[in-house]
Amino acid sequence: GKKETEAMAAGARLHRKLQGRMGADYRAEVPLKLEYETEDIVISLEGRADGIFKEDEISVVDEIKGVYWDIEALKEPLEVHRAQAMCYACMVLENGMAGPDFVGLQLTYADLESEQIRRFKEVLPAEEVRAYVYHLLEEYAEKHDCVGEIRQIGLFSALEIIRDDEGTPIVEFNEDPEGIMPKIIGMLMKDGFFTYSHENMIVIAPPLTITEEELREAMKIFDKILDSVDMMIKE
Repeated sequence: GKKETEAMAAGARLHRKLQGRMGADYRAEVPLKLEYETEDIVISLEGRADGIFKEDEISVVDEIKGVYWDIEALKEPLEVHRAQAMCYACMVLENGMAGPDFVGLQLTYADLESEQIRRFKEVLPAEEVRAYVYHLLEEYAEKHDCVGEIRQIGLFSALEIIRDDEGTPIVEFNEDPEGIMPKIIGMLMKDGFFTYSHENMIVIAPPLTITEEELREAMKIFDKILDSVDMMIKE
């Protein structure tokens, strides 16, 4: 709605302002990509880091979050935001954009009204970052039989729904006489998970202002419906 559009516009303006203050060595809006292949599926991660810079010879991934709440009340970054930065850091490592041993994270919170800034920084061993991200990917890949390829750009994701271990799409291109995908989307929306589909893909596009608690609740709904789809393909 209008509030979400205004928040996105304000966030984009503040992003550019903060990026412009970081100096000549700060690389803004860096595209990143990583493919993780399991025995059955390929998960494709794509994203655009708000910034990458070097500090004490260590590459640091900067993730900027524009918010409308009291950033002074934060004791640590929200886990969903840290997880996003960890994914970007892993992609930086795997694309040879950081040294082999360590990578840094910087979570920059900015009040969209006052433009007050609060930053959280940490430096992590490269293998710890890789282990964290690959564990998440492996866990999700194994959780639902109906999930095929997964593509992700930041918080935007698309999940392929398949029939079997061969990766057969649950519906063919422009052919869904049984209305399977509308039925799946209907189940999600009935439970309060608002989304849409494209061919055999479920698209996940949460608002940029979503909180960690709201995201966790939404993913519980999503997991529950995917359990139902798992049962559907076994019938």
